[in-house]
Amino acid sequence: MNIENLSGKVNVNQGKLALQNTVFSLIGTKMKMDAVYFHETPTRADFDYKIKATDFDIKRAYNEIALFREMASAAEYAEGIVSIDYKIAGKLDGNMTPVFPSLIGGGTLSVKNVKMKGFKLFNVVSQKTETDALKDPDISKIDIKTTVKNNLIKIERFKFKVAGFRPRIEGETSFDGKINLKMRIGLPPLGIIGIPIKVTGTQDNPIIGLGKKTEDLEETEYEEGMENLPKTAEIVPTTELPVVTPKDTIKN
Repeated sequence: MNIENLSGKVNVNQGKLALQNTVFSLIGTKMKMDAVYFHETPTRADFDYKIKATDFDIKRAYNEIALFREMASAAEYAEGIVSIDYKIAGKLDGNMTPVFPSLIGGGTLSVKNVKMKGFKLFNVVSQKTETDALKDPDISKIDIKTTVKNNLIKIERFKFKVAGFRPRIEGETSFDGKINLKMRIGLPPLGIIGIPIKVTGTQDNPIIGLGKKTEDLEETEYEEGMENLPKTAEIVPTTELPVVTPKDTIKN
């Protein structure tokens, strides 16, 4: 990442590094950040990170920021301006890469004006429902609130308007690309009558069906030692251990 014009306060105490009221320029926009980093072992560290950025290019963020690419994979098919206010905490492995099952956080992605191009989810729904307005739609003035826990990104219900239609979306996705979404396509003129749709499968191969009932995606809780697993190793979900959270958090 090409970071410019960084300024802020740095504290180091008992092996913990804290950045407070830090401001810098990245991907052409000014960002504000607070962060805590704590080294545990040569292959594991805790981090707690809060960031706020206004009116940045979503395509540039996808191309240049790895964590944004993992958490907002749909941005690959988006062009336009968004803002973000998000807090995330978890573990880092020996390569300073986030251990996804350890991540906990949440926040808001505010869409100012975005054009979706080639996004399979919308295009397959458009084809199945014979609703051309949902193919490569223009989306604007939406706040998308999400939370992260146990390898899943939970998406709170949000609505938007496109060519007289009123889609509504909620559900969850996983960091390995699985999706479980509930949609409702409100029909013109007022959206009172709508088509309930369930979307499962993966982002590359979405499966579209009519109805509301879906099965929850399987959670993967963090276990100590996950950061040492090969990237190709299968992570077996467990419900026996509690989620491990960072020892230090940033107080608002």
